[in-house]
Parts: sequence; C-alpha cells; structure tokens
Amino acid sequence: MNIKALVTLIVLGSSSVAMARPAAPTYAPEVRDHRMPPRFERWSQIATGQLVRGRDLVQVNAAQIDKLKVELVGTGSLFVDKLVISFGNGRSQTIEVDKWITQRSASAIVDVKGANRKITSIAVYGRGTGSGFRAGASFKLLAL
Repeated sequence: MNIKALVTLIVLGSSSVAMARPAAPTYAPEVRDHRMPPRFERWSQIATGQLVRGRDLVQVNAAQIDKLKVELVGTGSLFVDKLVISFGNGRSQTIEVDKWITQRSASAIVDVKGANRKITSIAVYGRGTGSGFRAGASFKLLAL
C-alpha cells in the first residue's frame, strides 16, 4: 500500500469520526396533573398516634391512598380492632382489622376503597398492653 493512500485514509477516517459526534440530548417537559397530589410510590408515614381508652382520631390530609399500614412504635403489643377512614366528601369507610401487632417489625396492612378521594381523618380502634383498657400503645400510619 502506498504511503499517500495510507495518509489519505487516516485523514478521511479521522474527519468522519469528528463529524459523527452525538447530538445534544433533547428534554421533553414533564406534564403533571396538579388537581390531585401524586400517588405514594413507597410506604410514607402520614401520621402517628396513641390509643387512649381504646381509640385515637388522627387528622390527615392525603389523597390517592391505595393501602394503609399500622405499625407499632416502641415495645409492648397493640390490638387493632378497626379503622374508620373519613373522606373529604363526608363519607366514611370502616375496615375491620382484628389483628395483634406484637413486634416492632409486625404490622397490619389494609386496602382502602375509593383511593382517589381525599382522606381527612382516620380513627383507630383497639387496645394496647399495659394496665387494662386505658393503657395506650403508640402506633404510626403509613400509606402506599
């Protein structure tokens, strides 16, 4: 192969590589519906409470919740009898749980009907361990 041909090949090859640089990335704007808050994509804490005399009413401001999780905070145990979820339109949903939560890692998970409605409050009914019915147990509510 002739030296002129080799030099020509190198020059043409390198200029083609320079011309083949990638184009700048284009970004499309993100379009979101601002009428409702975004759905929870992982468990997010929405409230904490303590059962006193068998009940606690927790005020929340959340929408689009598919599931609720009740977790025990601290030691002891907690019996969750039921949850009463109040929606922004004045209606409510009662969910029978009937579950003991005895370890910090244990929890009760329930499905929420009408996931697209705004939730204003959640009443938790049950009892905790300790000296009788008035003993409280601390809990936290998480949403998905």
